[in-house]
Amino acid sequence: MPADILEVLRSGEFDYTKAVAIAKVKDEEIRQNLIKEARDNDLSLSEIRQKISQINQKSKPQEDFLKSGLDSAYRLVKKSQVGNDSKKRKQLENLLNKIKNLLVKIELFGVAEM
Repeated sequence: MPADILEVLRSGEFDYTKAVAIAKVKDEEIRQNLIKEARDNDLSLSEIRQKISQINQKSKPQEDFLKSGLDSAYRLVKKSQVGNDSKKRKQLENLLNKIKNLLVKIELFGVAEM
């Protein structure tokens, strides 16, 4: 369990079921905000689960967009037989490396420089 959840459990602020539900929120900032809101408004377990569902719905369109975009690009690469053209393959490899580097920057710094 994340440290912030263990802290509220040890302090007795939340019962175990509420803490476990909130612990499923992976983003630390969102989780901290949910802990604060649950504490300040004395949210029930069902209210916490509803908030988590709303959080997941907000992130889902972005995930769906990325997944469908990557899946579509992969299908196009397979159809294109780009492997037969070394110049095009090199261009594609360069683009893939740029995407990987961008994702690493986002992961490390939380935001990418454009």
